[in-house]
Amino acid sequence: MPILLTSLKRNQPTDQPTKDKQMRTSIKTLEALCDWINEATNSPKTPYTRVDGRMKGNVGNYHLSQAYGGVCVHLMANESGGVSTPIWSGHIPKREAESQMRAFLRGLELNK
Repeated sequence: MPILLTSLKRNQPTDQPTKDKQMRTSIKTLEALCDWINEATNSPKTPYTRVDGRMKGNVGNYHLSQAYGGVCVHLMANESGGVSTPIWSGHIPKREAESQMRAFLRGLELNK
């Protein structure tokens, strides 16, 4: 016999975490994950450097892009500032980005 939602007690634990128990993912956390990815790949720490008064892209740097209320991991592809997205997700919520970045980092660790 199926359990009706009205028959559940208000304080009964459920399988899904409530909003009170979920930790928010901050930009600071995602930036730390980018730093770890850069360390794991021996990539430059910053996306750009100043050379003779001009900005030059550090090829191979992983950094965050924020747009549309979400975040995306970008990989600097050339010195002009062109980027690619190694995690093919586009701009997504921070929680999803954290999960995908941790999986990406784990894959890098397993590939060593």
